[in-house]
Amino acid sequence: MKTTYKSSNMKKITLIFFIIITVSSVFAQKDNNALDFDGSNDYVQTTFNGILGSANRTFEAWIYLADTPTSNNCILDYGSNFVGRRNTFFVNANLAIGFVSGGTNTNITSASQVVEVKKWTHVSFVLNSGTGYLYVNGKQEGTGNLSGVNTVTTGTQLRIGQRVPGGSIPFKGIIDEVRVWDVARTASEITDNYKKELCPNEPNMVAYFNFNNGTAGNPNTSVTKLKDNSKNSNDGTLNNFSLSGNTSNWVEGDTLLTRAPNSDTTFSVSSCGSYRTPLGVREFVSGTIKQTLKNAVGCDSNITINLTIKPTNTEYTSATECDSFRTGKGVLKTDSEIFWETFQNRFGCDSSVQTLLTINKSTETLLPIDYCVEYTTSTGKTFTIPGNYRDTFQASTGCDSVIVYQLNKLDETYGQATVAQCFNFTSPSGKVYSSSGIYVDTMRNIAGCDSIVTLDFTLLQRSDTVIEVSSCDSFRTESGQNLITRSRRFKEFFKNQSLCDSTVNYDVTINFSSDGIGNVDACQSYQTPWGEMVTVTDVYRGVIQNTYGCDSNLTLSVNITKNNPLISEDDNVLSTNLDADSYQWLDCDDSFLRISGANKKEYAPEKSGNLAVEIFKDDCLDTSACFQHISTLNISNPDFNRITVSPNPATSFVSILSEENINRVTILNTRGQLVLEEQYGFDDIDISALSSGIYFIQVHLDKTISNYPLIIANP
Repeated sequence: MKTTYKSSNMKKITLIFFIIITVSSVFAQKDNNALDFDGSNDYVQTTFNGILGSANRTFEAWIYLADTPTSNNCILDYGSNFVGRRNTFFVNANLAIGFVSGGTNTNITSASQVVEVKKWTHVSFVLNSGTGYLYVNGKQEGTGNLSGVNTVTTGTQLRIGQRVPGGSIPFKGIIDEVRVWDVARTASEITDNYKKELCPNEPNMVAYFNFNNGTAGNPNTSVTKLKDNSKNSNDGTLNNFSLSGNTSNWVEGDTLLTRAPNSDTTFSVSSCGSYRTPLGVREFVSGTIKQTLKNAVGCDSNITINLTIKPTNTEYTSATECDSFRTGKGVLKTDSEIFWETFQNRFGCDSSVQTLLTINKSTETLLPIDYCVEYTTSTGKTFTIPGNYRDTFQASTGCDSVIVYQLNKLDETYGQATVAQCFNFTSPSGKVYSSSGIYVDTMRNIAGCDSIVTLDFTLLQRSDTVIEVSSCDSFRTESGQNLITRSRRFKEFFKNQSLCDSTVNYDVTINFSSDGIGNVDACQSYQTPWGEMVTVTDVYRGVIQNTYGCDSNLTLSVNITKNNPLISEDDNVLSTNLDADSYQWLDCDDSFLRISGANKKEYAPEKSGNLAVEIFKDDCLDTSACFQHISTLNISNPDFNRITVSPNPATSFVSILSEENINRVTILNTRGQLVLEEQYGFDDIDISALSSGIYFIQVHLDKTISNYPLIIANP
C-alpha cells in the first residue's frame, strides 16, 4: 500500500477566507467604577485651581451614603479658609446638601432628608450672578444669596472628599462623576445629563472626573491617579487610600448611570486572506489602520489596528490503500472517493487539501473447521488451539489475499454482550474498543476451549446545549443551583440521559423592574395606565410593564376637576349657575345641536323645548342636564268671549269651548313646567291626577295660543 502527497501541476489556487473579527475592547464599555472614601483621611488632590472670583460655576457629583452622617461630609472644596474665599460643597448629618464659602449671607443649605441612605443620589450646586441653587436628582432643593463669594488664586486646588486646610470634614461613602463647569447650568441641562457619562472636552466643562479607574474590589495599589477627562487634564492624586478590599478602594459605581465605552483603543489583528474593519472596510494588505467611531453616547472613539494578513492555499494529493484509509483528521475511509479536508497552514490559516483516494480490497476465504484436539492444514501447519488462523498471500493489487481457517472445537462456547458507555471499553481479553460497532472477541472457557463473545458496543456521546434567556431581575438555572442577577454567559455541567458529561451554556439577559412617579390633571374621571377608572382626587398606585416586559410600579397623583352646571329660568331667560371661560347652549331635542349665537351665560329661547348648556372652566368641558323650557312668547291674553273654560275652580275634569278649532291643550304649573298635554276633541279633560293648586291652561288654536288661569281643588 502507498500514500502519496503532492502539489498539483495545475496553477495553485489561493482561497481567500473572510474572517470578521469582533474586537470587544473597542465596543465594550469600561466598568462603571467609583471611589470609596473611609471618612477618616481619604481624599483626592487635583491640580485644578477651580473657578475663581465671583464668576458663575456649577458643581456636580454622584454620592452614596452607607449610613447617616454624624457631621458634615465634604464632597469637594477649593480656595482658602477665609470668609467668602472657599467653595465647600457638602452633605450634613440631616441628609441635606449645602454650600459654604464662609461669612454672612454666603452659605445655603437644602431641606433635610433630601439625600437617601443606601441609595445613589445626584447632587448639584449652581452659582448664578451671586445667587446659589442646590439640586438633588435634577430637582431644585434650595437657593440663597451668595454675593459674597470671592474665590482666590492662592488657595488650595480642587480637593475631592475633604475640605481645604482649616477644617477637614472628610467624606464617608462613595463618590462618582465629579464635574465642574465655568457656567451656571440650567435645571434642564442638569436633568438631561446627570444620568449619563459625558464626552471628554464638553463645552464649558473645566474639570471632569468619571472615576473609571482601577478594578472594583481588587487590589489597586498601582492605580493612584484620578483622570481628568476635560480639556485641562488636571489629574488627581489619591491620598491615604488602602486600595484593597471593598472600602477605601475602587468600587462599582451607580448602575443607573449610562456608561460610555473606551474612547481610544489600539489592538492587533491577524486575519486570513482579508479583514473587515469595524467601519465595514475590507482590507487585503497588512499595515496600520486608523478609524474613528461614535460610541454609545456620541463621543469619538479612536481605534488603531495593527493588521497582519496571512495567506491561505489549496493543495491536491492522492493516496492508494488496501481496504481502508485514515485521513489526516482521523476519518476512516473504506471506499474510493475524492474528498476535501481543511488544515491550518504554518501561518494559522485554512489550507484546503483535495485527496484522490483509491481503496483496493483484500480478498478473504473462510474455511470453517470443526475439530476436537488438533488440526493440520494443507501446508502442514498443525493447530491444537481453536480459533481463526490466516494464511496471507499478496494479490496483483498489492493487497493481501487471505485464507481464514475457522477452527471450532466441538466443546467451545459462544456468547453475546451489549455494552454502552461514554469512554473506551476494555474487554476481559484486554482488547480496547474506541468506536461503536459489533466485535468478536475470543477467550478460553473453563474447559480450555475457545469461548467466542460477540460484543455490541456503543460509544455514547456527550452533549452541549445553548439556552438563551431573557428574564426580569434574576434567573435561576434549570438545576436550581445558580441564581443569576446580571446579564452574563454561564455554564453548568451535569450528566445527560446517557450518563455522559453534558454542558449547558446559558446566554442570560437580565432586564430590571422600574418605578415611576407622575402627576395627572383630568376632568370628571381618569383611566390609569393599568386600567383603573378613578373619579376622586387622590394618589393611586398600580403596576404596568416597562419596555423590557418587567413590572413597573407607577405612582400617580390624580387631580379630578368636577364642574356641575345647573340651569334656572326667569321670565323666559335661561341662565347657568357657574361663571366659566366660555358657554354654548345646546338643543337637546335636535341631537344636542349647538345653537348659533347662544354662547353667553344667559340665553332667551325663541320657542319651547329641552335645552342644555356646555361650559369650559378650569380646562374642563362639562355639559348640564337638559332643562325643559316652556316659552310664553307669542301667547295671547285670555279672550273669555271666544273661549270658555269651565268649571273653574275644577275638581275631576274641565271642559273648553271655542269659536275656533282647538288643536291641543297643555296645562302648566306655576313654575312653567308641563304637567298635562292632550289632543283636544269634544271630550272633557281628566285632571283628577293633578294636585290642588293654581295652573295655566294653554289652548293651542290654528294661529294663536291663549293662556287661562285654572284653579284645581281636588278633595
